[in-house]
Amino acid sequence: MKKIFLQFFLLLVLFGLLPVAGIFNPVAAEESARNASGNQTEIDLMLLFTNDLHSYFLPHRVLTEDGRQTVQGGYARLACMINEQRRLHPAKTLLVDAGDFSMGTLFHTAFMTEAFELRLMGKMGYAATTFGNHDFDFHPEGLAKMLTAARSKSQILPQIVASNLIVNGDHPGDKTLKQALNDYPVRDYMVLERNGLRIGLFGIMG
Repeated sequence: MKKIFLQFFLLLVLFGLLPVAGIFNPVAAEESARNASGNQTEIDLMLLFTNDLHSYFLPHRVLTEDGRQTVQGGYARLACMINEQRRLHPAKTLLVDAGDFSMGTLFHTAFMTEAFELRLMGKMGYAATTFGNHDFDFHPEGLAKMLTAARSKSQILPQIVASNLIVNGDHPGDKTLKQALNDYPVRDYMVLERNGLRIGLFGIMG
């Protein structure tokens, strides 16, 4: 059976090793599988993932450890690289994000009313993202308003998977957040298909 299971918690470990926000990392996954006749087949999957985008819609210059200037960030640059990989690997590309997509530039001041981050990720074709700790910086009410704004302003949004998120009602805004999570809807997991592979995705925030 042609099957691959991509676990977000493994991706989160990888993301934690990356030194800067907004790095674009194409990863190719290959799995051997048996077809109906019993022969071995190779199935290709191009996995594209980002993490800690932190509202860096525009590129910015940073200094490397050896004192050189380099450019990081910028959603237009990111979209160009994504589109290039999709051109090279049609029907084999899966684009996901590991959270902390907000908080970091002045653009996040419109987080609650415009939800630019999720809307642009939807335009770029992200299949899924999850929450990072900074996505809760405006507290439950702020996150709820952002999710509601995203739904009201765009029909193309990434699926949010949050497998260990518990809204227990201790905070005054928990009821509002729970309703927004249900309305979006935020799911515990999702299953999708790429290039004949059934892929399971879930998101864990630690």
